[in-house]
Amino acid sequence: MKIGVIGYTGMIGTELIKRGYEPVVCDVRRPDKVRDALYEKGYDIVVYAAGITDVDACEKDPTEAKMVNVFGVNNVVDVYGGRFLYISTDHVFNGKKFLRDGYTEKHSPRPINMYGGTKLSGEWMVGMGRSRDSRIIRTSKLFDGKVWVQLQFIQKRNVAQLYSNVLKRSFLHVQHFVDGLQFVLDNWEKIPAILNISGTDIMTHYMFYCSVARKFGIDPNLIKANNHYSKELAPRPIRAGLNVGLAKNLGVPLYNAYDGVKLL
Repeated sequence: MKIGVIGYTGMIGTELIKRGYEPVVCDVRRPDKVRDALYEKGYDIVVYAAGITDVDACEKDPTEAKMVNVFGVNNVVDVYGGRFLYISTDHVFNGKKFLRDGYTEKHSPRPINMYGGTKLSGEWMVGMGRSRDSRIIRTSKLFDGKVWVQLQFIQKRNVAQLYSNVLKRSFLHVQHFVDGLQFVLDNWEKIPAILNISGTDIMTHYMFYCSVARKFGIDPNLIKANNHYSKELAPRPIRAGLNVGLAKNLGVPLYNAYDGVKLL
């Protein structure tokens, strides 16, 4: 099967390329470049892993965020009519409700920041485009080895770092997320239009970084809890995180954050 990856230099795209999928080289903001990259290339599935994921950057430059996260998707589905997989986020929800097991695929999206709004608009573009055989995979907070590098830096400086003990996400190592994507690609017909693939537990940023610090024997006094909602440039959904019950029932390989920490 020939699978192309748009956004092949990002965290998700890099892992997909490592596993043998093909990079699609194009500027998604340019319809002509997208057409040149995709037209009659014979891809069985195209994965859209491109996107501006920096929440504050999207708020600061909404025009650029829309160009990539919204119109870029439209440019692809306008010329590509085959199977299309779009990666979205739990930021499409406002995080105001207490849901112990996280948002399901049936909850109504209500984003509260530009990032979530553009990703939701990207989902709409998928539904409106020529590519009717599409899947939307929502995830939460992905991480990789950069987490360990960050904590090494903190330890070297010996300066404590504050991590939110308010904002909640479903943490998942990117390798485990791509394991889930591979399952989706291999079992396309039984995958629903929207599916959550994220960590199986929901925790705060502080709880997650404490688990990483314990693994590497970092001084726990360097990991401090911020128990107040920090007013950053863009608002964050406080109670985010996704329910992966449907993915579990389908047989998608699932992991928790601690499984991912072991890979660091």
